[in-house]
Formats: sequence, structure tokens, C-alpha cells
Amino acid sequence: MKKKDITAALRTAPVPRCLEETKVLCFAIISSGTAEPRIDFFQFLSAVFRHIGPRLWGLHGLVLALICAGILSLAGAPWVIPFFTPLFALACLPSLLQGRCCKMGELEAAAMFSGAELMLAKLILAAAADLVCLTVVIALTLTKSNCGANLTQLVLYAVVPLICCVSLTLWCARTRRAHTMQAGIIGCVGASALAGITALRLPELYSLSMLGLWLAAFLISAAFFAREIWLLLEIRKEGKIYGIIA
Repeated sequence: MKKKDITAALRTAPVPRCLEETKVLCFAIISSGTAEPRIDFFQFLSAVFRHIGPRLWGLHGLVLALICAGILSLAGAPWVIPFFTPLFALACLPSLLQGRCCKMGELEAAAMFSGAELMLAKLILAAAADLVCLTVVIALTLTKSNCGANLTQLVLYAVVPLICCVSLTLWCARTRRAHTMQAGIIGCVGASALAGITALRLPELYSLSMLGLWLAAFLISAAFFAREIWLLLEIRKEGKIYGIIA
């Protein structure tokens, strides 16, 4: 049946007689239902963990094993940390952005919790996994006698690339209509490649004399990350839709 035939049939069809009665009956049925109680954020966080926790921690475990193997094989070279830590952000992307890749923005917007609260819950779980993994990486690097870097340097080497990648991911999730996952992957791989190139071309960048430069990079990246978190909290408080629904 062609489209014009369907249109003509609908135009010539009789008007329903009991439309108002049907509306009243539907409203009565809906009103008779019990209201669904609203759960608190920690219960919601637990529910999100049951859905994304195994995959999130599994991917972090694989990345952690890869980094530990790199540290042991390269005799604890400090540049190994910024080379590999963007992979932790890469491991978070499937959990953080799976709703956007599956075109679930409308469903998240109509759910009991907003997309901003869902993103916040995922960030909390990802931050916990990152904290555990980064602690293991830094501790393993410090145990190498020929590491040549102190604790402050190693923390900066680990945190700066990771914060940059997560900030880029949040910015893409908030501003881009499509290809958010691809942009996040490019950012993480690019940060890792940049760390490897600087280790080969500018090895002095990982010396103690460059600690001030790393501190400045940390402050700048932390400012961008704090801005994205603040916007996320503001959107959550105002009840607006987080990001752009295509």
C-alpha cells in the first residue's frame, strides 16, 4: 500500500466518537497506579555499579597489567607512566559513553535520574578504579632502584595526562552531537603518542628541573577538569539534559 493511499484512508476515516471518554478512562487508570518511590543517589550508584562495574574494572585490570609489564621491562623509566596512563581513560570510555553510542539519550532523559546524574555516577566509579590502578603503578615504579624520579614527579606524570583525557571526554560528551566515542579515543591515543614522542625527542622533560612545568600543566588541566565537573553539577541541579541528544 502506497503512502498516498494510507494518507487518503486516514483522512476519510470516521472520527472516533468516544475520544473524551477514552481520555478520562486512561487518566483514571494512570492515576490509580502507585507512585514509584525515588531512590537516593547512593542506591542509584550501586545500581550503576552492577551494570558497568565488571567491565570497568576488567578493562582497568588489563591496562594495569600492561603498564606493570612495561615498567618492569623498561627498568622503571618514569616516562612509561605518562605513556600508559591515558589508557586508563581509554578503558573508561565504553562505560562513560555507551549510552551515546547506542543512541540512548532520549531514554536517559526520561529516566528516574537525569543523564547528568548518570554521568556523575559513572565518573565516581571510574575515579575509584583509576585511583587504585594509579596507586599500584606509582608504587611499582618507586620500587625500581633506577627510577630516577621522586613521588611528586611520578604523581604528576600519572595525573596530568589522565586529567587531560577525561576533561576532553567530558567536553565532547557535553558539546558534541555525534562521534563522542571516536573523539575520546583519538584524544587518549594522541596523549599516549605525545608522551612517547617527548620521551624520545625531549628526555630532559622528565628531569627534576622540569617539575615546575609539570606543576603548571597540572594546574591548567585541573582547571579545565574542575570546570567540566562544575558544569555537570550545575546541569544536575537544574534538571537539564546533559549533552546534545541527536
